[in-house]
Amino acid sequence: MDTAGIIGTVIGGVIGGLAVIGAAFKIGSWHAHVNADRSFFREFMQEIGSWYAEVNADRVVFRGFMQDIRDDMRELRGDIKAILMRLPSAPVSTESPLRLTDFGDKLSAHMEAESWAAEIAVDLAPNVQGYEDYQVDQVARDYVSGQLSAEMGIRVDRCAYEFGIEREGALSVLRVVLRDALFAATVQPTASAT
Repeated sequence: MDTAGIIGTVIGGVIGGLAVIGAAFKIGSWHAHVNADRSFFREFMQEIGSWYAEVNADRVVFRGFMQDIRDDMRELRGDIKAILMRLPSAPVSTESPLRLTDFGDKLSAHMEAESWAAEIAVDLAPNVQGYEDYQVDQVARDYVSGQLSAEMGIRVDRCAYEFGIEREGALSVLRVVLRDALFAATVQPTASAT
């Protein structure tokens, strides 16, 4: 080997040695950096774990809260149904023209309203001849509101008491029955026929 070859080998060895030392230093530096990142990552994961535990605890509490609300709603629904079941049915439908419901038919039978209305219609029919349907209804309403006999007033009060309704409900039954009796006695054309 000549001198140039020896010098080249030594320089190459020195450069290689420096490279190995430099690489070792870089690896050490990188290793320290990775360890620092690992501790940060470990802390980050611990925080995520704590947060996840809190969220799960909140979920359990929230589920319990929602179940309480559901139970309360079921109880309220049952209470409302019980209240509605105790309310009396409407004796007269609210559709036009007014008609008796099944409950109204029971009230009418209890007060013997049809026979009463037939008697009254004989006297009132001449007064409503030529009236329109709504006018006949007004005459029936006015008569029931202010011209009932004492006997019929007692029937109305007794009916309202026995069926658990307001007196006005029983009077509305009489109004419809009297109106229909007046229609029958005067053979009124219906509003749709005029």
